[in-house]
Amino acid sequence: MVSASNTLSTLDLVGTLAIAWQWLISLALAFWIGILVIESIVFKGDKQPSALLARSRKQAQPLQWICLSVMIVAEVIVLILRTAQSTQSQNGNPFDLVALGQILFQSSYSFLWFAQVILILGSLGLLWWFTNRQKRPVTIALLILAGLISIAYVLSGDVALPPMQLRMYAIILDCISFIALSVWFGALAYLGYVLLPMLPVIEPDRGAATLTILLRRFYPLVLVDICILIVSEFYLTMINLGNVQQFITEAYGRALLVKWLFILIMIIFSAYVLYVLRPKLIRQAASLPPTNAEVPERQVRQSALDRTTRSFRQLLSIQSWLGAAALLCAALATFFVSSIVSPFTNGTYNDQVVTLSNVSTTQTKQVGNLSVMLTVTPGEISVSNTVSVRITDTRSRKLVMNEHVVISANMEGMHMGSGPQTMTGDTSTYVATFANTTFSMTGYWDIALTIQSPRQVQDTVIFTVWLSTT
Repeated sequence: MVSASNTLSTLDLVGTLAIAWQWLISLALAFWIGILVIESIVFKGDKQPSALLARSRKQAQPLQWICLSVMIVAEVIVLILRTAQSTQSQNGNPFDLVALGQILFQSSYSFLWFAQVILILGSLGLLWWFTNRQKRPVTIALLILAGLISIAYVLSGDVALPPMQLRMYAIILDCISFIALSVWFGALAYLGYVLLPMLPVIEPDRGAATLTILLRRFYPLVLVDICILIVSEFYLTMINLGNVQQFITEAYGRALLVKWLFILIMIIFSAYVLYVLRPKLIRQAASLPPTNAEVPERQVRQSALDRTTRSFRQLLSIQSWLGAAALLCAALATFFVSSIVSPFTNGTYNDQVVTLSNVSTTQTKQVGNLSVMLTVTPGEISVSNTVSVRITDTRSRKLVMNEHVVISANMEGMHMGSGPQTMTGDTSTYVATFANTTFSMTGYWDIALTIQSPRQVQDTVIFTVWLSTT
């Protein structure tokens, strides 16, 4: 038998590996987006394509192949790790093919996983078609596919959230934030590690002039991207955190705080490049004597220009690493956010587990001035289960009737269960029936109740129950 300490350490290891591979997916996706953005926006309108432009387009295709290949492999590994994490937490087994099948075909995560895989394979097929036909890739089509993959990637993390946090505007903001950060990081990495190192070799005489053109087209995009990122991140923070103390007390808050710190440093460096280095680079490039000028004077000015260019490349590299760290914090935040209760509710998330009998599972929790008792009958998997709820006002000691109660169920770590449904409550007991396909696997299940009363603000309480076979 696996000991509790060994099980916990294995879970920690598997969870860490899952986060690392999720981060790798986000890095590959962001770098691919950066390539497409530079090729389609920064180089757009260049009436006289330079050697740098031609070389970059030649270099972009194998890099896109690498990014998409890494993504497809990482998606499969993340699926395996999530299955191992879930089965280890339930029965101590490192892996279970039955659990893998249930995740693939019975969970809400499966649709998003298949969507990502199909979209990535479609992108690979499109790239192969362009390469085989020896045509220049239509970047707008690839950008659309990259956007759809980004949305599916973000949603695959959001399905782990409690249902009251899955508000449409929160999902939209989450997608916008990830895409904005990906564009910023990917464009910086592509410029800093691919384009600029080629510049002195391909265009030694007009490298500075080409660089100033790139900067003139690149930084308006960056400024818009920063504004979008700040607004979306600000509202996401307000949605997911109820108070300032959670920046310290909650793991999600700490990950978010570090992410904000990295983004702030990136903004400072971008402002320095835009308002200090860029004007300096333009002045030095304009004052550079022609090639037939006196050698000492040209050497001095060229040396100063080279130092400015190196500083620019170094700052781009630093910002790329900061962007990668911010994406890591985003992956960690997605992992931790399910433990945070929406600030629009007064409920608390409690991991209290109730012992299961052969007839029912019953437990009671306090939320505000309400005492909520939940009963699951028969409390078994693969059969229809009836959930009954009785709500008592602790001040008047009377049963609360005719409230608007919404219930949903989700398996911890598996993204399986049922979407929100309204409970009927014409009498003192609110009742909802789940089909035999809802609770389909042994393990811990979260049953979330959202209680809306016209006399008070919305309350949410989450019960965690253990369901298994008889």
